[in-house]
Amino acid sequence: MRRLLLICLFLLVLPAHAGNAPQPPDGILAEPKYEALRFGKVKMHTGPGQQYPVSWIYQRKALPVKIVATYDVWRKIVDPEGTSGWVQETMLAEKRTVVVAGARRTLRQDPEATAATVALADPGTIAVVQSCASNWCRLKFHDYEGWMRETELWGTASGESFETKK
Repeated sequence: MRRLLLICLFLLVLPAHAGNAPQPPDGILAEPKYEALRFGKVKMHTGPGQQYPVSWIYQRKALPVKIVATYDVWRKIVDPEGTSGWVQETMLAEKRTVVVAGARRTLRQDPEATAATVALADPGTIAVVQSCASNWCRLKFHDYEGWMRETELWGTASGESFETKK
């Protein structure tokens, strides 16, 4: 009888221990949100918790990432290369940045295809977003400010309009 009681107790306790690790999120975002890495070294985990293995270590402050889900203080992100995983929310900044996608792109003086060239930006260049409207984004990188088409960037939703806080 005592043995049967111990087996029943074990079976009751086992699921409680198995459930201690955070489970995948129930907080999938209806509309993904873009933020940037806050630090020059950010660890990405395979799941929402320190107990999950580190799958990647970012070493690029201000890299834009897309937040697709949340779980407690963890955010599931997707980077510009399509890699996804979990980072702590404190590793992210609400600062809006983008990365130049594809090929060398032209930063223009005004939001028009025929506007004067301000600078050329190589693929992978990170720029701070000042605003986006009508499929153009006003950017700043290094000592340059100007406009680039939204389709030439990674880090904004298609057709997104906003102005960042100063």
